[in-house]
Amino acid sequence: MGYVAPNTVIYLCSGVPLDNKYRDTIYFTTQTNQLIYFEGKVKYMFDSHSYQRVGTGKIRVAELADNLYDCNYLYFQNTNFGDKWFFAFVTGVEYVNNGTSEVSYEIDVLQTWHFDYKLGYCFVEREHVTDDTIGANVIAEPINFGDMKCVELEQTNSLANYSAIIATGYDADDSTPGAVYSNIPSGLNYLKFNAEYGTSWARALDYLQAAVDDEKDDAIVAIWMQPTEFSTLEEAITDNCQTITIDCPTTIDGYSPKNNKLFTYPYSYLGVDSGNETAIYRYEWFAPECVDAYGGYPFYLVGVTCPNPEIQMAPMGYCVQNSQVHHSGSYNDTINFSEGLTMRDFPQIAWASDAYRAWVANGGYYSAALNIAGSAAGAGISALQGNTAGVISGMIGVAQTINTAAHEANHGATGHGIQGGTAAVAGRTKDFYFKKMQIQYDYAMMIDDYFTRYGYQVNKVKVPSRNGRTRWNYVKTSGCIVLADAVPGDDISKIESIYDNGVTFWMSGSYVGHYSETNSIS
Repeated sequence: MGYVAPNTVIYLCSGVPLDNKYRDTIYFTTQTNQLIYFEGKVKYMFDSHSYQRVGTGKIRVAELADNLYDCNYLYFQNTNFGDKWFFAFVTGVEYVNNGTSEVSYEIDVLQTWHFDYKLGYCFVEREHVTDDTIGANVIAEPINFGDMKCVELEQTNSLANYSAIIATGYDADDSTPGAVYSNIPSGLNYLKFNAEYGTSWARALDYLQAAVDDEKDDAIVAIWMQPTEFSTLEEAITDNCQTITIDCPTTIDGYSPKNNKLFTYPYSYLGVDSGNETAIYRYEWFAPECVDAYGGYPFYLVGVTCPNPEIQMAPMGYCVQNSQVHHSGSYNDTINFSEGLTMRDFPQIAWASDAYRAWVANGGYYSAALNIAGSAAGAGISALQGNTAGVISGMIGVAQTINTAAHEANHGATGHGIQGGTAAVAGRTKDFYFKKMQIQYDYAMMIDDYFTRYGYQVNKVKVPSRNGRTRWNYVKTSGCIVLADAVPGDDISKIESIYDNGVTFWMSGSYVGHYSETNSIS
């Protein structure tokens, strides 16, 4: 074998922000950029060295050890045998003599083979995603988020005013009762009065008394209260409808997150309470088109006017691909009644009729007087005829008639219906309450920092993303697959292990460790 002139070149570097724990590495798009970066870190250059065997892990250089202690990285090329560059971590420096030092090193498999392998499809546990729109990332995270907090409470403010509805078959004009109310046929007439104390309610009392005076109080079937805005006496149910829009949250308990996953469940959601039922609505399950159209999260409210009234609230554009929905026009008006809430238990109103007054008003006294006169006359005639039995019978008739009049006079008022009510209606606080539930400020900041550094849990089989962000990309796999033809098997196994343990790829060596940078999507 002929003589081979020593022509290996070695560069010792200082200040390279990488070590053999492989928590961080640098992503380069070309080898030229790679060499330019490391050249900027060179402290000493040694040429004309003998061939360096990669597996030995030791190299002797002509420099005093004291001058090399700040060198933490090196790279070299055996020029006579190819153009391959090997990059390595400096793991130790030992004194040999005043002019020689022995440097121990470990090959950096990520930088050495950076352009020589590809990643195959594997199970990616975590990474920095390339789509951070709200709702795009909902996989559960293995972190504690503390107790939830209601940061804002909203309500419809449409249920403060009440009307009293009388369902009756009595009509002073003797017209035939019956109509269709809220798409529900009824054989009765519904009469609407303001339930607040005042003139309108006084008219309702006058109507009730008129029915009593006409001996039609039994034609009054029910009286109840329901919110005025949802008690329209029209045939179509759409006359008792309205929409409320809840604003989109922009912070988490006052904290402005960098990662939009914090605006999704379980870190932020909308809780709704109807007083009878509760529900949780996830912001990310509303169709973006619907949210954009309404400028927030829309809900549809519809009331039914009947003796047992209800008001139903349903989200619009919510879970439209997973539930049976009602379409009223366009996609933005999709109402998901299967995810709705119902409000019920509105007060029933009792009423009283004055039986004695009704008896008098309808000729009770006049009939009694005639009966008394008739019975007395009969008794007198029987007495003149000597008919003792007739006298007794006539007197009994007088007594019974007088007793009837006395009974009616002492009967008083007769109660109808069952008086019912709730404290919420009495206090005019019955409403749909929308509670913006969020994690607390300190937890939001802590979790946001965690997402900033380690990305999201993705749990997908895919090719890992190493350069989808402008500053850094964290990748953690399970069962990583490295595809390469010119990489030693031991190094392939090591590279796969590094990905499985988790590693951060920095887009520039000057960014390494600077998590305060804005890491936007490329």
